[in-house]
Amino acid sequence: MTGIKSANRAMLLQYIFEHGGASRKTLAETLGLTPAAITQITRPMLEEGLLVEAGSPAAGEGQMSAGPAEQPESNEAPKRAGRHQVQLALNPAYGLVLCVNVGVDTTDISVCSLWGELHRTVSVETDSHAAPGDFLDRIIGLGRQLLADEEHGIPLRAVSIGIVGEVDRARGISRHAYGIWDKEVDPASAFKEAFGVPVIVENNVRSFAMAELLFDDCKAYDSLLVVKWGPGVGSTIILKKEIYEGSLSAAGEIGHMIAEPGGKKCTCGRRGCLETVVGAAALKEHESAYIDYAFDTLARAIVNEMTILDPDRVVLYGDFFGDKKMREGVLSLIASYDESYLSRIASTGLSDREAYIGPAAEAVSAFIRGDVEA
Repeated sequence: MTGIKSANRAMLLQYIFEHGGASRKTLAETLGLTPAAITQITRPMLEEGLLVEAGSPAAGEGQMSAGPAEQPESNEAPKRAGRHQVQLALNPAYGLVLCVNVGVDTTDISVCSLWGELHRTVSVETDSHAAPGDFLDRIIGLGRQLLADEEHGIPLRAVSIGIVGEVDRARGISRHAYGIWDKEVDPASAFKEAFGVPVIVENNVRSFAMAELLFDDCKAYDSLLVVKWGPGVGSTIILKKEIYEGSLSAAGEIGHMIAEPGGKKCTCGRRGCLETVVGAAALKEHESAYIDYAFDTLARAIVNEMTILDPDRVVLYGDFFGDKKMREGVLSLIASYDESYLSRIASTGLSDREAYIGPAAEAVSAFIRGDVEA
């Protein structure tokens, strides 16, 4: 019974999140639950402030739109007695999330609402030469400063960290942050000690893929390939609306496919990975004539991955794909191999939120599923 209640709670919160709000009647009819069950699920969430009734003082001025109240079937006189159905909405004042996005060159620290709305953010250079503990202490200090600037006394509910490379989510461990740390680092313990709230640690590309499912148009597709380019290269697979991690949480990792046998040593320890051919370091080292070779290598890798996975959609993001000339250069080469593939490739709609939206999405997902509790 506990499992059923948790599943129903998650299903209800997911529906409200996706639709901005819903009446109890709509929730019961849509989710196939009785009105009594809806009341049983929502009452404790209303009491703790996770949900609010649309228009209530608890929602505050910044309440997320809950959609229009349900109207009577007819506006013609005489009007039926009774009031409109009350809308339930997620309370933006329920809590904050400290989002940390650790990249090879830049680390972004942001404060968001629990539901992914940005409050404030700051970026710093990722210091790969500093001891991991010293760098994490600096990020924690910046996070404290951002939280101190919040004026409304909204509590911090979680810390969510996205980081490059191999991550053990269950332990909150960065196993190998390629190009930053070549050993295990435990950010979860450091942030838990500093802030006393649940800490989520996930690979940065998988975090962004979760954001595509929650915040972009990709929720309409069952299978996705999400590809990041710049400064490194990464990808992840979504099957049946779930991120497929594989046995070592590295499924679909296009950046570390072997693209150049016997090639340059990669930050992951192998030789000839795709990232050594098309990553920022490689592009800076070579003359302009090399660009055509690099673009073609990346195009072939994407075509091969699409051929193997046959995804409904491929989503491109990252600094290099954000450059029109670079993006179109790769797309034209993909078309030269199979023009039909272009109809399934799109740029992300979240490019203006890349600094924080991945970790924010992980927090949203965790709270909806009930994996973490305040």
